[in-house]
Amino acid sequence: MKPSPCLSSALAAVLLASPVFAQPPAAKAAAPAPAPAAVATPVKLSASDRAFLSDTLATNQLEVDVSAYAAKQAHDEKVRQLAAARVNEYKDLGKLFQKANDGIVVAPTPTPQPGPNLLGKTGVDFDRTFLGMLIAYDRGLASKFDGADGPQHGAAIREMVKSSLPAIRHQEDEAKALLRTLPLR
Repeated sequence: MKPSPCLSSALAAVLLASPVFAQPPAAKAAAPAPAPAAVATPVKLSASDRAFLSDTLATNQLEVDVSAYAAKQAHDEKVRQLAAARVNEYKDLGKLFQKANDGIVVAPTPTPQPGPNLLGKTGVDFDRTFLGMLIAYDRGLASKFDGADGPQHGAAIREMVKSSLPAIRHQEDEAKALLRTLPLR
């Protein structure tokens, strides 16, 4: 005789459900798992905001690279200390800049090369050239950021500019002050 379809279905249901019945009572009474926190998705940047961010990240990476090189090569101890501090400061700014990224803009890769402006420079000449480069980079970013807080940019870029501009201006002023203390070539 063939078993009835109802009996087969009932037997299958009992067998499939039996692991649930076998759980200890504490597991059944456990509170439900909390719902996953909502993940904020960044607002998509416009093409002009992406270009702005890409240029900003590239300039910042240049400052990291040049400062890392100068931390090892600078003649004056104060210049070496400033360069070492700038590596970390610029890396922190880079993280701040990345918060505005919608995932499309690719961060530039570090380069161990000092750049043509520092090649062959030594002593005070190296130090003055390095500080001049920092001042120019910071002045360029500050100038660019001064005009970027209006409606031509999205909220992410405006917030990036607003939160980083004071640090960039401070860094420029600090490099200018140190440059004034160095002897002429």
